[in-house]
Parts: sequence; C-alpha cells; structure tokens
Amino acid sequence: MPLTSPRPAKKIVLLLPANQAFAHGVIRGVARYSRPLRPWTFRLNRADDLSLKSLRAWKPDGLIVAEADPPLLNRLARQATPFVSCGSSSAKKPIERIMVDNIAVGEMAARYFLDRGFRHCAFVGERGRPFLLERGEAFGKAVQQAGATYDCFLPRRGTLSDHVLEAMWQAPDEDLHAWLKKLPRPTAILTCHDLMALRISDALRDLAIRVPDEAAVLGVDNDPMICELANPPLSSVETPQEQIGFEAARRLDRLMLGTAPRSAPAMLGPLRVVTRQSSDVMATDDRAILAAMHFIEQHADQPLRVDQVADAADISRRSLETRFAERLGRTILDEIQAAHVRRACTLLEQPNWSLERVALASGFNSRERFSCVFRQVMGQTPGTYRKQLNATRKPGVF
Repeated sequence: MPLTSPRPAKKIVLLLPANQAFAHGVIRGVARYSRPLRPWTFRLNRADDLSLKSLRAWKPDGLIVAEADPPLLNRLARQATPFVSCGSSSAKKPIERIMVDNIAVGEMAARYFLDRGFRHCAFVGERGRPFLLERGEAFGKAVQQAGATYDCFLPRRGTLSDHVLEAMWQAPDEDLHAWLKKLPRPTAILTCHDLMALRISDALRDLAIRVPDEAAVLGVDNDPMICELANPPLSSVETPQEQIGFEAARRLDRLMLGTAPRSAPAMLGPLRVVTRQSSDVMATDDRAILAAMHFIEQHADQPLRVDQVADAADISRRSLETRFAERLGRTILDEIQAAHVRRACTLLEQPNWSLERVALASGFNSRERFSCVFRQVMGQTPGTYRKQLNATRKPGVF
C-alpha cells in the first residue's frame, strides 16, 4: 500500500513582543498545542504596520497576535487570513479573542493585601493601556469595599511597557517620587506588570522607603528574570500565559478549518500570587496578632481552633478576636481558613495528589469541608482550580 503524502505545513505568524514574559508564555503554549501532531511553521514579528507589510509576501495561513491597537486589529479583521488575538483591544468586526481576566487579577491582589492586614492600598498603571487600567480599577473597588483607602498613579514618563526600563535610566520622575512620599505607611502597592513593579521598587529605594515594611510591592505576570533579580525579589500575580497560547492555537486551528470566530472573548483568571520578599510582611505592629498569624501559618497543615491560636499568642480569645476585627477587619477563623486554603493551593500543584490527601494535608477534616471552604475563599472548586493550574502541564487539556 503506497504511503500517503504528508500534509503541507501550515504557515503561522506570531505577532508578539518577544521581550515580554507574557509573550514567552504564549509562545510555549502555541508550541505545545502544535507539537507533534500539527506540521506548523512559525515566524515571529512585532504587532505593527511594518510587520503586516513584511508578512504579506510570506502568505501565512493564520496569525496569533498579542495586544494591538484597534486600528491594527481592524486591518487584520478585514483581510482573509484567520487570526486570534491574545489581547483585550477591541475591533469593529467580531474577532476571536482569548485573554487574561484583568478584573480577576485586581481582585486577587486586593484579597492578598487585605489578608495581610493592609488598610491602605495603591495602584501604579500605564497611560494608554485600558486593559492594564482594568486591573487597577478592580483592585481599587475591592479594597474600598473592604473599608481600606486607595490611591492611583499613572506616571507621565516611561508609561509604555517597552519604555519602562528606559525610564529607569533617566533622571528621577519627580511626580512619582512626590506621590510615593505622600503615601501612608504602610502601603500595599499593586503595579500593572512586573516591569513597573521593578521601577517602583527602585524609586522606593531611592527615597529610603523600606520594602516591604513601609511599602509592599506586587507585580503581575510573574516574570522570573525581573522578579528574582530585583532587590528585594518581587512578588507577582501569576497569569496563565501558556494556557492562553495553547487555547489561541486551538482556536486558530478551528478558524483555519472554516469555523466562524466567536464574538465574546474567552477569559482566563490569574493562577495565584507568588510571594517573594517585596510583600512578605504583615501590616501591623500588634505583637499578639503577629504571634497569632505566625502560629496559624506554621500549623496550617493541621486542624486549628481559635482558642489554640489565642493560647499561642498568650492572650484571651476575646481580646484577640477584638484586635483581629479592629486591626485586620476579619475574624481569627477567617485567617485560619485562608491559611488552610493557601497551603491547599500549593499542594494542588501536585497532579498525583487526590483531593482527599490535599484536604487532610491542609488541615481539613474532610474533603467536603475542604471543598466548601475553598470555594468560599477562592470563588471556585479545588478541582476547577487544579484544572486551570495544571492545564499547561498536560498536552491537549484546557
């Protein structure tokens, strides 16, 4: 029986900013979807008008584009080549989009800082990037609903991602420095992405504002190169870049087979907050609260009672409950459950651990109680969280 001729390779263009961690994750997800079953050939380029001119001669079968301005997306939508957008910019015609849920990013950051006792929070964003500002708006709304105060700042210089590092080599931004000086102490600062977190961390050091004791800093995207090399190392909200790339490739595959694009974008929430030194602090000087928090964290793998925590803090249960309510705005039980869930989130990264094993190792007496508390704290079931977290590790799963 004669061998069938191999399928012709599809030519795919990735219009991505290759110097960003988000783009690198998207590329990994695209590669994972295409290998080894799909004979796709790739070319990388920037998402700009010059790139569109250069790719026409190559005649690609499909495109995957990261964030791009609406005029560029409209031009892509008018051409016949199928494409998927991994950004949140809108276009006049229906286009296929898969993107980070920026509102969920802001809400996760708010919960993270509120759980650490911060009563004043701030956001530093970029001008001209509405999808990044969504993170700050959701962050501010969540912290204000919890009774905390909120500030926002948009630097005038170095506001585009590609220019943030360049701005750090220039003279200090006087407006930014003046704003940072006026912030209450301690303050929790969320930045729109890791590069901005690096810039803010450097500005705080220039002003002799101690990180994290006087100002805790949190970025977004969890870029190891930036976060680990910063001084101190930066905490960051981890976004599902690789899952977005995998799903973008899957949807492009369908479009190239003739499926019509969906008008509503698919939204993927953030995975977790990766804590490093820049935010590893409790915003209180109350020794009883600090002792209680330390005891809870150290024993998060065991069932805990409120009276055990009070005994460890050497204070009456009633007094400790009053201090938690007044200083942190939550109960001791809330903190116990949050610590159990944080431990469970780490253990859920182990794909071979059953939910029962995770529950017991996280201080819960049963899987049912674990599922109930996890859903209250995280807004989703442990199984859904694990599926989202581990999707990037399992070929063909989304």
